[in-house]
Amino acid sequence: MRRLLYLGVAAILALAFSGCGGGGGDSRTVFIADILSVRGVDGDIAFDPFAPPGSEFTITHTDTVLAGIDPPTQIEFRGFLHFPLDTIPVNADVLFASMTVLITSVTPQNPADPPIPFLIDSISFQPPILIESDFDRVVKPPLLTHSGEFFPSDQTFFVEINVTPLMRNAILNGLTDFQVRIVFDDDRFQSDLNTIIGLVRIDDGPGTVSRPRIDFAPLLHVEYF
Repeated sequence: MRRLLYLGVAAILALAFSGCGGGGGDSRTVFIADILSVRGVDGDIAFDPFAPPGSEFTITHTDTVLAGIDPPTQIEFRGFLHFPLDTIPVNADVLFASMTVLITSVTPQNPADPPIPFLIDSISFQPPILIESDFDRVVKPPLLTHSGEFFPSDQTFFVEINVTPLMRNAILNGLTDFQVRIVFDDDRFQSDLNTIIGLVRIDDGPGTVSRPRIDFAPLLHVEYF
């Protein structure tokens, strides 16, 4: 279970760095914000290459966000997560940022299989409804991209992804939300024989009294001056 300090959907904790030897350290205050994604804005877009023209795309906002390529059907899913930045100052100096997701299942499911390559795109899409063009990395190019991977062995575990450059870029561009698109990295798959096609499912449910959403939902963690 993930334990967080929080106020609503965001947690802010002030820490002080104390100087050493009368001035050898950084005395600025470091703030920490833990921000949950917004269920209902989060979602995925599926592209079916075998569907009739005009019906290739399916947009879904449900309890699970899908990303990757389903091996049996070859349908590609691109996942989208939305984190509001209203608790972080527009001039924040970001020290570190990470995004943590709970992987409910992975296809294929053999833990011994090699990784599934992904790109984490920082983008700006108009909430609350995704549109088909958000799927396209040419029509909707990323502001910045981070290369990463998921493993079949990640199933039922939390995965933390370093998104510090993406978060810094979001602040630099004056974005009021941190939004990401999770994309199967076909270029790496084609060039790296130690990767496979696969599909991951991210837990994004509503939460219950016995299982509050703060214990499992996608989380953006930011440390900043």
